[in-house]
Amino acid sequence: MAVYDNEKLGGKINFDILNYWQLKLSTIHLLTTKLFIMKKQLLFNFRMVAFAAMTLLTAQSSFSQTWVGATSADFLDATNWSAAPTFTNVDVFIVNAVFAPNNNPVLNAAATCGSIATKVGSIFTTNADFTTGISTSSVEGTVNVNGGTWSSSKLYIGNASGGAGVVNVATGGVLKGTGTETGTGVWRLGSSSASGSHYLNINDGGTFILAPECGLTIGFTSTRRGYLNVNIGGLAQISGGFALSTTVGNGTVNVAGGTLEYNPANLNANAGVINITAGSLKLLNATPTINATSSFVGTSTAGLINIAGGSLVASGPLTIGSTTAGMVTVNVNGGTMNIAGALSILSTALVTIDAGSIVLDGDQTAGIATLVADARIVVSGAALAAGKTISNTYDAVSGKTTVVAAAPLGLNDAALDANAIVVYSQNQNIMIQSGNLILSDVKVYDVRGSLVASKKNIGSNETSIDLNASNQVYVVKVTTADGSVVTKKIVQ
Repeated sequence: MAVYDNEKLGGKINFDILNYWQLKLSTIHLLTTKLFIMKKQLLFNFRMVAFAAMTLLTAQSSFSQTWVGATSADFLDATNWSAAPTFTNVDVFIVNAVFAPNNNPVLNAAATCGSIATKVGSIFTTNADFTTGISTSSVEGTVNVNGGTWSSSKLYIGNASGGAGVVNVATGGVLKGTGTETGTGVWRLGSSSASGSHYLNINDGGTFILAPECGLTIGFTSTRRGYLNVNIGGLAQISGGFALSTTVGNGTVNVAGGTLEYNPANLNANAGVINITAGSLKLLNATPTINATSSFVGTSTAGLINIAGGSLVASGPLTIGSTTAGMVTVNVNGGTMNIAGALSILSTALVTIDAGSIVLDGDQTAGIATLVADARIVVSGAALAAGKTISNTYDAVSGKTTVVAAAPLGLNDAALDANAIVVYSQNQNIMIQSGNLILSDVKVYDVRGSLVASKKNIGSNETSIDLNASNQVYVVKVTTADGSVVTKKIVQ
């Protein structure tokens, strides 16, 4: 190796060594660059493989299995499906209507899936525990829960096709609403986008449970009608959110011999109807309320509760109506309202009595008398036509106050001839004459029990009320200064 002296710099420079190391450094840099590029390429390839695997897994997990039923009726027989299910929460089941020789599915052992959609004309029967996941399950055909518990986080009975969705829960069967995950717990009875009627029938020995984290809407929008029927021997336990339709006639609850236990504080009737013909509706909250938050005050869109038989039971003092909500009417026409305490009826509510009764714990006569005077409790139906008035009595032995529609003492009694109260029509006026008695108040009701006219603090034995109507039947309630009450029926 040649060495060159550089006298001017006072030292020696080995140019060959310098060139050698420069070449080495260049080679090392080139190798490092190649390794870095290879590393990036390997990482890219790995990500692409991972993405492809995830895509394949997602495609497989969202793949729907359609019921064929060619082998048997066994829901858990994989050969009955269009593709072999895993029977885990990745499966999305579709059950269409089948025709002979194929079979409708029957579940006889516990199973789990992501969701299930039963289509128009299909019949699916469960005899064992069945769990559906957080995706929406729907019923457009018929599902019979004959055994085990069907637990669902999100269920629409009646869906997009407009088919009549029906769920029957029978002896030993339990339908349970759960939903702790975000976006779940949504239940709809009557969820079709087309018009149609959809039913949840709780039959003898069957149970429906709606957990606190769930919410159920019956009759979801203006074209969707839902019916919850609690039949003889059936039990419905509602602890979650609950609301009837805001469209008249679209949301209906029929308690027809079974028991509906309602735990939330407020029962929202909206524009729906609750019919109690037998059995009981139990309001289990300590201070229950009934109102109609989305209907319109003073219109026919009011929520209705008809107690034609059986009972409505309140576990504490009951408030009907709200200062800001829509109108709600409770018709007691054969059944009983049993209230553990006082009854409050606000301006957006009305209670009518025909053949039934209201029974309250304690001496509530003063409060009831105020409600009667304010026409919050009125006589209706055949009782109104018969000229009956509200009777409000307390029994010290039983400790209960009973409110009924009864014939008033002295109504049309011949003993009143000397001081008879005479009510008659003259032109557009109703004339009232009381002989030797001093009149205090007069109230006039129509046949629906609505107050149409009144006059207070009369202080004489004669008065008149202008109704400006004809060919109408009215009930005139006359109160004298000594507190006597007489009711007369008149055609104006």
